[in-house]
Amino acid sequence: MKRYSVLGMASVLVLCGTVSVALAADYTGSKTSTTSTTATPQIETAEGSLSGINLITNSLTVTTKGKILNLAIDPKATTAWKGSQPFTLSQLKLGDQVKVRYASKDGKQLCKSIEVPQAAAAATAAASTTAQ
Repeated sequence: MKRYSVLGMASVLVLCGTVSVALAADYTGSKTSTTSTTATPQIETAEGSLSGINLITNSLTVTTKGKILNLAIDPKATTAWKGSQPFTLSQLKLGDQVKVRYASKDGKQLCKSIEVPQAAAAATAAASTTAQ
């Protein structure tokens, strides 16, 4: 019986010693690396035709050569340009030739900017004038 008591006490002392060493390391400023290694999202660019836009769900679809991009848009953070002039997302029309900059984050592709090149903007304006 005495033998088991001595073994039990020795186990408790070893356990307490281990815990106190671990706590002492925390108090003396010893730190383990807890910094995250999240890289900044890579900005990608694509050019194509605007094949879908939904301002209620804040999404747009751009069809490029052999690829369909479904992009999430943030109306407060996504910039839109027609030539060198800023414009609102509601002015986009299906079929507009666009250049988009986007980043992939958390499995989503987030649109950073939409640009309707000046030549495409002029062609769209001429087509709407001719149709009237």
